[in-house]
Amino acid sequence: MQKAVKVIVGFAWLSVVGYYYFFKNHPYYMEAGSFAGRIVGSVVAVLIGIALIAGLQLAWNYLRKKDLKEFGVSAWKVVAMTLLMAISVLTAYQLSADLAFYSGDTIFQDNQSWGLLPEGAEASGDMTIILQKDSIANSSSSLIEILPAEIQEYFTEASAWRSAVFVTRNVVWNLLLMLIFTLASCAIGHRILRFTKIGAEWTSSKPGLSQMLLSIVAGLIAYMMLVFVLALFGAAHAWAVFGGITLMAIISYEDLWGFAKFIATKVSSSIKINPKSLPFWTVVSAGIMAVYNILDIIRPMPIGWDDSNHYLYISEKIAQTGSLLESAGGMYNWELINAIGSYTSSATLPLFINFCGGLLAIASLYLVLQIFMKKDTAVMLTSFFYIIPSVVFQSATDLKNDLALMFFVLMGLYAAIEWWKSGKNQWLYLAAAIMGISIGIKITAGIALMVLIAAVAGKSIGKKGALGTSLMLVGVAIFMVGAGDQYGVSIETAKIVGIVMMLSGLILGVLSFRESKPQIGHLKVVAISAVIIVLAVLPWVIKNTLIDDMALNISNYHASRADIYIMDLDMAQTCETETLGDEFSDYVVGRGNSEQTASIVSLLKMPWQMTMNTGFTGLYIDMTFVFLGLLPLLLWYLIEQDDKAYRRVFWAAVLYFVILTLFFNGVVWYGYVGLSLLLILIGKMTESYGKDTWQGDRVLSLAPKIAIGITAFSVVIIRMASFGSIEELAYLGSIIDDDQYISSISPGILETVAAIEADNDPNLIIYRIGGATSYYLAGENAKFIYDESLDTFACMQSKYAGEEIATILSEEGVDYVAFDYTYALGAEYGDPTAARYADFFEFGKSNLETVVEDGDYILFKVEDQE
Repeated sequence: MQKAVKVIVGFAWLSVVGYYYFFKNHPYYMEAGSFAGRIVGSVVAVLIGIALIAGLQLAWNYLRKKDLKEFGVSAWKVVAMTLLMAISVLTAYQLSADLAFYSGDTIFQDNQSWGLLPEGAEASGDMTIILQKDSIANSSSSLIEILPAEIQEYFTEASAWRSAVFVTRNVVWNLLLMLIFTLASCAIGHRILRFTKIGAEWTSSKPGLSQMLLSIVAGLIAYMMLVFVLALFGAAHAWAVFGGITLMAIISYEDLWGFAKFIATKVSSSIKINPKSLPFWTVVSAGIMAVYNILDIIRPMPIGWDDSNHYLYISEKIAQTGSLLESAGGMYNWELINAIGSYTSSATLPLFINFCGGLLAIASLYLVLQIFMKKDTAVMLTSFFYIIPSVVFQSATDLKNDLALMFFVLMGLYAAIEWWKSGKNQWLYLAAAIMGISIGIKITAGIALMVLIAAVAGKSIGKKGALGTSLMLVGVAIFMVGAGDQYGVSIETAKIVGIVMMLSGLILGVLSFRESKPQIGHLKVVAISAVIIVLAVLPWVIKNTLIDDMALNISNYHASRADIYIMDLDMAQTCETETLGDEFSDYVVGRGNSEQTASIVSLLKMPWQMTMNTGFTGLYIDMTFVFLGLLPLLLWYLIEQDDKAYRRVFWAAVLYFVILTLFFNGVVWYGYVGLSLLLILIGKMTESYGKDTWQGDRVLSLAPKIAIGITAFSVVIIRMASFGSIEELAYLGSIIDDDQYISSISPGILETVAAIEADNDPNLIIYRIGGATSYYLAGENAKFIYDESLDTFACMQSKYAGEEIATILSEEGVDYVAFDYTYALGAEYGDPTAARYADFFEFGKSNLETVVEDGDYILFKVEDQE
């Protein structure tokens, strides 16, 4: 009876969650069917690519008289397979789109013939415009055939050959640079770890995955320190940075040569192919994602809001100025790495650096998972993580630093696990150093740090100590930050709750300390680890607090306010108009929810909201239905099985998501490490139930496999459906150049750069609404006022007439307004933000000077008010 209840409840809940996830809250899965032709073509291309790869492998095995089902894997073969698959996929899209770039004058047709409309001339009433000058035509062959010969010569048609050459050049070149960079960082990192004598295994002549990944971590930290020190003194110029990297390579030349030789000749393994297994198909799905992601990032510009306006803007700023950001606060260790790519003339290389940061995250996830489960299960779950829609989005569209952060944090947790297992103190010191650096990448690493501190307390003074430490940490955070206001809890109440939690935790901790009586030496190790964490963060404290004279509070460290200018009139906070710009509050209650007021109930509903993403339509926040759908089975396994490792990971995951929910509004990409903990639980549960008989609990092991299989299939389908915009295919087809691509994605932006450079104002202030203006102006000494949802403008509009608002902007020192109203054009009827965009458009046209107008973008100049 108990088994029947488990099966019914487990599969029923999974079905309910899946139904609401797919059919009620994520319509793009169903809408993908409208791209059936594109999907079918993509599937055929992928199958052709797989057939080519398999055929070459079979031929190779036959010639060597090896088992035909044996598949050899090496670093070089992975690159070759990726390239082959990318060319196969892109060829299918190019043939389907049939693109051509037209560079002549505007083509028109009247009732008599075809003709060209000279630039500046207007079409008469009987003329039908067929194609504008400098535009991309799809299904072009049929059009070109019927045009006069003198017009046909203005077309440049895309071809599979041209695409293959262009993609091969970009993939090989960028991956080669990344390989060299990774090897160099691995070598100096290995030398550092050998110097610190962290374990005898570091000197092994056949380095394993853990040794290589930890060496890469240490090497990247060395590079961060190099760029930080140089930039602190304004000397982080290309020659100095690359000179420092070269010097490190010389110092570690033995390690560099050893790793290079190892990768070139020995990094290979043979695996048995089993097309009937789920791990095989999840690996194939993840491989398809990687191919599409690589094709997506071959572009001359970032296109995400966060990477173009913040993360890659910071690295571009460092590369252009040779200095750290002045009085901007925050900590940006990973952007110091990204700046190395920004020293080159290629805008694609920084994208590849972040993409490879994601690959390192995947490798570190596998490293951690295989500690707790079989390799096949670890491979399946690692591959599954890479096809989570939010991860796909950060690997291809908005390349932020969260996946790179995940790599560092997981390697810190790996070192802590090694300390737990071996008792060797140097592992805990290494974990502390990595976690401290992780805090310097992004403050959200503090979630994992708090979990690690609680785990160390549990190891040192027992379960009560872990619980007491957890209560104290969360209580201190609530007291200092005042968490809970987003759930309708007053700051005063939150502080009282924080004090109660601190006192309760302190009492539990004291009781546990008295019971366990830890040795002084053990406490000394913990204290040294705490000092290491502080030392790792100390450079940013020196920069922000001592040099830039910024207050030592969390608001000055949680994110860098790069070149942000705050207007003196801070009107949006003293106005009765509605504030629309707080997207993080929407994560709590959803968008389009008539009951927008959050409450304690919202806090309890966060697992559902994080899964369903009510009102959100983008992949960027989508974590799949798998985790919530398997929750009852995970709880049942916790109660039923006496698995100590499972219990420890379970409570670590609980603490992680409590902190994520209380202080970070349950933002999915801040929870990647938490999802990794859940994958450990899913893997252990799946393997345990899988060992039972079908008369027992074995049927329960099918639930995660079914959920993962459905996710893999559906995400691959929408990935195929969403790939290949006309502009992207034209660029990959090499029929438009960098500037033409940039102009097609961000109209008017190149003209904006030219206008502002011509202005030659050393203290520009730009009022920015929408778009990615910041990235392109990283070389200018400009500051930006961000008013994405026009909260400040709406407030001014409620109090002043248009002429008065223009005067206020002038008095505030605003020189230009960069206005991208693409959002308003795609918004639904009645959208309040879109209405504000329409109001601003009218205001700008009536009261400001139009300098650039192209497509959905306008650059206004604010006239000086004398």
